[in-house]
Amino acid sequence: MNYLFVLLTAIQCMQVVRAVAPEELYEQSESWPAFCHVTEPVESGQVTISSGARGVLIRIIDAGESALIDFGRQGVCVVPVAATDLQARAQGIASGGEVKRYPNAVELLGSRIVRVTGSEVERLSIDDYLAIKGFVCIRFPDTVEMWEAVAAWQHRHQETLASNGQLLLLFPEGETLMDDELFTRSQQYAMEPVAYLYAFLRESYRKILWSGVTSVSDELSYIRLNAEGRLLGAGVNALPSL
Repeated sequence: MNYLFVLLTAIQCMQVVRAVAPEELYEQSESWPAFCHVTEPVESGQVTISSGARGVLIRIIDAGESALIDFGRQGVCVVPVAATDLQARAQGIASGGEVKRYPNAVELLGSRIVRVTGSEVERLSIDDYLAIKGFVCIRFPDTVEMWEAVAAWQHRHQETLASNGQLLLLFPEGETLMDDELFTRSQQYAMEPVAYLYAFLRESYRKILWSGVTSVSDELSYIRLNAEGRLLGAGVNALPSL
């Protein structure tokens, strides 16, 4: 009897771990790996991604069938999940075999964020990283009218943002505002707490975050993300409902 038990246990241990199904991968964003590899050559638009290429996962889309992946100089590409190691790596995270320090979007953006609180400008702490449950990102023309509209929205939703653990990230469009200029605008319109990305990174990360979302330059738009980067909502010519 003991021999049979040992044999069955050994067989179970040798079984291949089942990869996460596409629909599970889409829903269970806490298991998304920060990085992934392409396992076969992939054509994405005008770009060919070679087998073995490593990229930063932005988000899973199409109910788990596709992924937005940043391949650096090759740009953000839509890649079939089946052509990557995403499912296997997600299973590793779900089973505890691979550990993530922070949720994906927090890891991607955290060290690049400056937050305005009162009269202070500060970088996020580790405690801040752990407290973030999501992001509300608003892109808008750099005009007095739009600053007033976004500020009024922030004032109305300040308590909701705080209770939801959502960090408001501003992406004003037009001539790039330097960090001190954006701080001055935040003070001028009494917007705090509010956050933004460093000036030299703002436009490139705006393009990454809005990938796959219909929006044009100098147009009011927003996206809502959970802490892993899963797209929870998006809108054009409107401010978000929370």
